Amino acid sequence: MTGVMTVTRDTVASSSDWEQTQQDWETSLRAHGRRVTKQRLAVLAAAHMAPHQDAEHIWREACTELPELTLQSVYTVLADLTGLGLLRKIEPTSGPARYETRVGDNHHHAVCSVCGRIEDIDCAVGHAPCLEPTSSSMAIYRAEVTFHGICADCASLESTDFTPPQRTTTHRRVMTVNSTTQSGAPVQSDAHSQSVGQDGAIALTDHYLVEKLAQFNRERVPERVVHAKGGGAFGTFVTKEDVSKYTKAALFQPGAETEMLIRFSSVAGEQGSPDTWRDPRGFAIKFYTSEGNYDLVGNNTPVFFIRDGIKFPDFIHSQKRLPGSNLRDADMQWDFWTLSPESAHQVTWLMGDRGLPLSWRKMQGYSSHTYQWINAEGERFWVKYHFHTNQGVEGMSNEQAAELAGSDGDHHIRDLYESIDTGDFPSWELHVQVMPYEDAKDYRFNPFDLTKVWPKADYPLIHVGTMTLNKNPENYFAQIEQATFAPSNFVPGIAASPDKMLQARIFSYADAHRYRVGTNHAQIPVNAPKNEVHNYSQNGAGRYTFNSAATPNYAPNSKNGAAADETQFQAGGWENDGALTIAAARLHSEDSDFGQAGTLYREVYDDGAKARFLETITGAVGGVQDADIKERAIQYWTNVDSDLGAKLRANLGAGDKGSADGAVQQGGLTGEHDGAQ
Repeated sequence: MTGVMTVTRDTVASSSDWEQTQQDWETSLRAHGRRVTKQRLAVLAAAHMAPHQDAEHIWREACTELPELTLQSVYTVLADLTGLGLLRKIEPTSGPARYETRVGDNHHHAVCSVCGRIEDIDCAVGHAPCLEPTSSSMAIYRAEVTFHGICADCASLESTDFTPPQRTTTHRRVMTVNSTTQSGAPVQSDAHSQSVGQDGAIALTDHYLVEKLAQFNRERVPERVVHAKGGGAFGTFVTKEDVSKYTKAALFQPGAETEMLIRFSSVAGEQGSPDTWRDPRGFAIKFYTSEGNYDLVGNNTPVFFIRDGIKFPDFIHSQKRLPGSNLRDADMQWDFWTLSPESAHQVTWLMGDRGLPLSWRKMQGYSSHTYQWINAEGERFWVKYHFHTNQGVEGMSNEQAAELAGSDGDHHIRDLYESIDTGDFPSWELHVQVMPYEDAKDYRFNPFDLTKVWPKADYPLIHVGTMTLNKNPENYFAQIEQATFAPSNFVPGIAASPDKMLQARIFSYADAHRYRVGTNHAQIPVNAPKNEVHNYSQNGAGRYTFNSAATPNYAPNSKNGAAADETQFQAGGWENDGALTIAAARLHSEDSDFGQAGTLYREVYDDGAKARFLETITGAVGGVQDADIKERAIQYWTNVDSDLGAKLRANLGAGDKGSADGAVQQGGLTGEHDGAQ
């Protein structure tokens, strides 16, 4: 047997080639655009030390160095390394696939028909291909040759008249613990169901088969109706500045350190969609504070497409798929946007460089909504949150995003996971803008309008603290897919605002969680608060915490049960002298749908960003088939900036539908636009 040297644990330290081998792997990984991670190196080392082993053997070997490594992650790494050409996959006629690190030469394999052992055989011809078909129109570059026989060890146990077995059997794997049913009883077989005779009908009395199939049928919960594709991580938030004059919230007191969970996501795509599509990114945080969970459910943009929640289902429908063909459609996207002028600011963000972040680590995060902070004296303030990445903001081109969508649809998930896995912990600095309570009443535009930013010249950024992600989930489904984030989860010192979109989300999100994950989703460990819960809710599917028989299940009661203290915990609020009505919010003196979009384009985007923006909207609007919608789209961008509209019309080859002077050319707001940060 010839080939690369097999390095065992005993010889690794003394092998002069081992360090060079590892360096070669690292160089190859980087050359293929992959990060050098502990998982990849551990899998390569395990395959190198014991060639021709299956995934489970490689997993067990790698676990001696990385105990937290999962079998599923090993399968993922093996597939990736094989695709990169760093591993060769061997597929015997029976049994699982095997792997080896000997690549790049023309060698074959001999398989023992008794024990299944695989040995390398150097090619007698010495070049590829070593066999040529008698007739083929293909350009042959490799021939897979497999020899079958009996290895020396097995031959020594057999007679000289050895007859090859008619049916090979797979090896029994090394067993650590016995498989059990859900109730904990040991099972007889993982491979064979109970039947009437070997070739008869399967028996319904095989309760283990029934249990496995029934559980399999119910493995999935409904995917999120928005933000379906995503990933996340755990970390800590440390308050470094004193903002106690604005809020009494425990997590924002000086020196407070709070555990937290974040989930990043895209908005419109389904679970299986590429995460590099142009789309806003979700930026949802759950703070496990000493006073309960505080959920801050934001995006990577400071604004949104609409300002009233009643339009949200229609907006999302327009961004997803046609009910007939189930295809995404540019006409319905632009039909909605051009008939909803308040969308212009967010669409300008979306079509700019930040619509395609290079990674989740390299994008900002925003609360988008305005919230209310309350201090220990009961004073109230309005606040917006800004999370500034310490990794630097970086986007990708349309071409790069399209390439990754085809080659690695999980690019953002992989980047975050591998960064944390290698100890490169991403972090963000939290800043807030604080508006005195009374300012909101007569501010020049509606400060609760989700389509607007507050100029920093009026309300500068105040540093609060640092968020660092330092722990990957142990199980994606249990800790990320089942995670629920609700804007209704406030803590003392933080409350809602008159933002109509926020008020709609306060109901909508919690209701979606009850449907998607269950009535008792808050009891799932990843959603459960760290402090004790005391209330009189009871029962429901999936409940496993409960009140004892000695505890009353109603309030008020005289049995020393939990009770609310109105004097200790002051909820937020605001005054409103209006009658119940169905109408848009009261207009302020400088309210404008297109003004801040124009400021973002003219004053924040540099010449290169403007050129890329024009290229992007030209391609997007160019996909519209309906001529009337296309013309409305051109006018939509003319309202943002007349020069931009003229360039778009020229790019699309559309005829002049009137002077640009007739556009709704609304001026931008003075002061620094949030896009600069």
